[in-house]
Amino acid sequence: MLQEVDQSVKNFLLDELRLSTDGLIKDESQIVIGLPPTKDENAPASPTIYLFLHDLHENLAQRDQSFEIRRNENEMEVGKSRRPTRLNVSYLLTASANDVSMEHRVLGEALGVLMRNGFIPTKYLVGSLVPFGDAAVSISAAQRDHWAHEDAPKVWQAIGHPLKPYVGIVASAMFDPFETKMVRLVREALIALGQGSEVDRADRQMTVRSVRVSAAGVITDSEGNPIPDAIVSVKDRTETAVTDEQGVFFIKNLPSGPHKLVVSKKGMAPVEMEVIAPVRGLANEMNPVAIQMKPATDEQRAAESKAEFIGQPKVITLVGTLRYEDGRPASFVPVSVGDRTAVTDEQGVYRFSHLPHNPKQLIAEIPGKGEITMPVKAGAVTAELPKK
Repeated sequence: MLQEVDQSVKNFLLDELRLSTDGLIKDESQIVIGLPPTKDENAPASPTIYLFLHDLHENLAQRDQSFEIRRNENEMEVGKSRRPTRLNVSYLLTASANDVSMEHRVLGEALGVLMRNGFIPTKYLVGSLVPFGDAAVSISAAQRDHWAHEDAPKVWQAIGHPLKPYVGIVASAMFDPFETKMVRLVREALIALGQGSEVDRADRQMTVRSVRVSAAGVITDSEGNPIPDAIVSVKDRTETAVTDEQGVFFIKNLPSGPHKLVVSKKGMAPVEMEVIAPVRGLANEMNPVAIQMKPATDEQRAAESKAEFIGQPKVITLVGTLRYEDGRPASFVPVSVGDRTAVTDEQGVYRFSHLPHNPKQLIAEIPGKGEITMPVKAGAVTAELPKK
């Protein structure tokens, strides 16, 4: 991490000083991380800036001990970790040249660059600092009241160098030493059902049930547009699902193991795909599928029209309303037809699309009162339920 701060500061100074010094500082070799030469050593041929790191400590004023949730790129895993902290990296910046006036000029230009910029822009960052953007490294320069620079002569004496003009720099850099243990997201759906039409009431009765999702996915056309109202059935079984407006479907409570899905939509070529239903309790092993449908061929359209003409059973849409005896809508009540389940909306309206046959009865599950069976007449049910 420290070498990343060194390189980021170096990139920043080099690019800025190329402009402000009229070419006196133009090469990466003219900014050195380390000690300047002593009197007994040869001075560099070209003006050179030295950055000597002499102090390192955590910035307690900006410590954040809270936790954050982190997700990976594909949104399939999630982890929990401490938030990054900040380290104050303190440098002595000095210059060396054959001429003292040249040293002072270069040092003054570097001071101006640091005081004009309170942070290192993102384009100069490297490594682990890049994700933090402009907030990665803040800069404080020539602040003698900072305790790390209040007695710099002793620092020079300790390292065996004669005292030189210098600029004290504190680079407060983001540092993330904390480990994040990622776990796979569990695809178990919990549906909360509220009784009554006033959905925001805190004292409404609630029923919570667990739905085990065995297969799920999204269906699109060749251009990636979602396909709503496509029928997804399980071969050799009775379970079916219908895609929503986003092309999403899910099928619940399948036996664990392989199953073949059959996707159909009028005007589109049917598609088959194999899925693996996870073992109960291991829903995180269920992988959603992406299915792409193509327009039906002329032969498939002709066969589809012929099947409708000779009386192939058509799918049924069932819409109805449930109300209590006092006339209030039965909101958020689960209702089922065969193996299909829906939930009434705020007005007590439910809807089933693409039923394979005309249902004879409907079952409503009233929280706290159990199931009530009602006959289906004329393709809809408008029923009165017992008072809550």
